[in-house]
Amino acid sequence: MKGTAKNAAVYVIMLAGIPALSLLNPERYAPEAVPQVEICRSDREFYTVYLTNEDKAVQISALDYSVGSVLAQMPTDYAEEALKAQAVAANTYALRLCEMGGLDNADFSDDRTLYQEFFTEDEAKAFFGDGYEEAYERAYAACSAVSGEYLAFEGMPIAAVFHTSSWEYTESAEMAFGEAVPYLSSVRSMTEKSQISEEITLTLAEISARFEAKFNEKAEGVPLSVTEKSPAGTVLSAELYGKPMSGNELSKLLNLPSARFEFSVNENDITFTLLGSGHLCGMCQQGAQNMALDGSDYGEILLHFYSAPS
Repeated sequence: MKGTAKNAAVYVIMLAGIPALSLLNPERYAPEAVPQVEICRSDREFYTVYLTNEDKAVQISALDYSVGSVLAQMPTDYAEEALKAQAVAANTYALRLCEMGGLDNADFSDDRTLYQEFFTEDEAKAFFGDGYEEAYERAYAACSAVSGEYLAFEGMPIAAVFHTSSWEYTESAEMAFGEAVPYLSSVRSMTEKSQISEEITLTLAEISARFEAKFNEKAEGVPLSVTEKSPAGTVLSAELYGKPMSGNELSKLLNLPSARFEFSVNENDITFTLLGSGHLCGMCQQGAQNMALDGSDYGEILLHFYSAPS
């Protein structure tokens, strides 16, 4: 099987583009007596998936779809309980899309710019190479064990968003997407800083060039300042050469994996210490792995990351 570090880097790229906001479909909830997320079971056996590369809609069993989703979205050398948690999240995601209304000829597609990542058998074999059989067996075992299970809130499949990593706390939906969702609150991410932090150094010449190309104005003044952070530590607003922007706009412009970072400005460059990857909301995959290694089962993992304040 390919090396864990290499695989994890690829999963970071995949997950960064998951369009979580489209799943939220936020409702307004009364502040009193907030119900909790429950693990339920669906009798749905198939999904109709539009395969973009093949330009056709095909019927795929719910189990096979979960396997293809897990193969595409989580390193398969993660602990089995973490893989099970991912399988339930993937099935929940698919069921919610069905509830919200699908495409004309399919429930959803495999286009990761619009929906969650999914591997067909050929795509999985190309990705894993010689490690395909082992990866498939692990994913299949986890998905089979939780086949049909999904997360529900007030009878509706939840927006089971997830991200690769976040340090100390996950982000709330309100801070990540601008809409409060009871079961997408900020909780302990269950990760160690040493597990996820990395440094990226960008020269001031690189940063100013990107700024000038984006805004068609000269980069002058203080290179970077942060003006607001969320309680969980995500940059909400900043100024780049005096121009106000959101943390997400800044991370996109500078190609950072998330808006959770610390930084230091040097004479010729800025060093970013990255403390998360993705939108930082919902289940933290690295945290799920740590919880599994510490003895938590998949239900405990899921109900930790998807919980409404009581």
